[in-house]
Amino acid sequence: MEGHWQQRLGKWEDCRPTPGFIDDTGGFGSSWIDNLRRLGRDPIGIVFSGRSADPRYDNKRTEMYFEAADWIRRGGALPPARPARS
Repeated sequence: MEGHWQQRLGKWEDCRPTPGFIDDTGGFGSSWIDNLRRLGRDPIGIVFSGRSADPRYDNKRTEMYFEAADWIRRGGALPPARPARS
């Protein structure tokens, strides 16, 4: 099993997330969060169906969607995709 997580960690490193947010709705992301922490990473579990910090939104999923759209409208952009490794 360790090889499986080391392989996944390589993909995590390729993306270089700062920080890494993982869907923890219903606990489905818990094993990812636990194992990434075991490997020295610090992922953040998000319960997308949970309460929003902003009363305009019904849940965290809606809040994050609209905040991302606003960020893009203000000029936010993701870095160009790197070529896939073979």
